[in-house]
Amino acid sequence: MSKSAVVSRSTRVLAAITVACAGLDLVVLAGFHLIQPEIDPLTSATSEYVHGKAGAMSSVTSAAVGLGAVSLAVAVWRITVTVSARVGAGLLAVFGLAKLAQSFFPIDAGGATTTGLMHNLLGNLAFLVLPVAAILITPAAARACGRGQPGWWPRLAAWLIVLTSVLVLVGDGVGLFGLAQRIYLVSAALWTALVASWLWSARSRDQAAQNQVGDAGQNSGGQQAPQGPSGSGL
Repeated sequence: MSKSAVVSRSTRVLAAITVACAGLDLVVLAGFHLIQPEIDPLTSATSEYVHGKAGAMSSVTSAAVGLGAVSLAVAVWRITVTVSARVGAGLLAVFGLAKLAQSFFPIDAGGATTTGLMHNLLGNLAFLVLPVAAILITPAAARACGRGQPGWWPRLAAWLIVLTSVLVLVGDGVGLFGLAQRIYLVSAALWTALVASWLWSARSRDQAAQNQVGDAGQNSGGQQAPQGPSGSGL
């Protein structure tokens, strides 16, 4: 493992926001399965929870996912310098903004409306850009956080989003859209939390400054003062 990167305190705060939002997303998603058992998780989209018990939490969760993604995008932009990584950060920001906007446009309960069409449009946009963002961001974030080239499991986490995105398309064709979508959403939340945890574990600038002061003190303390000539005869 290479030397840990140095990040600002505000960047670590952004990482913490991302982890918190991902956690909220997973907890609420699990909770909906308990309080709305009438929604079939194999065939029904998670957006349908908005019309049932505690449905307002569906919009809150969508906004939280968007906030977490935008926070992570800003953090990744700050710590990376390559074009590909910053393109990935930009795409992640698009994903986040789409999810934030989607929280104001719940899915239709019955016939198609402008609100429902906007919900689907924003959802499709978010769905398309996230896999590309994950592939571009993961290796760059790993290197920037002092982890060298990412091992097989971080790469797997990034490609898992690609695979689960394909799974959503396949599931839609075979009548298992709900199951495929839930797998995709869980993988997306885990990926954002993973990258954010790298940023959080990197040293803050304050810690780096303290370490430098400590190292300087140890070096100066280890040096002996020059000795004067012995037996000067004075």
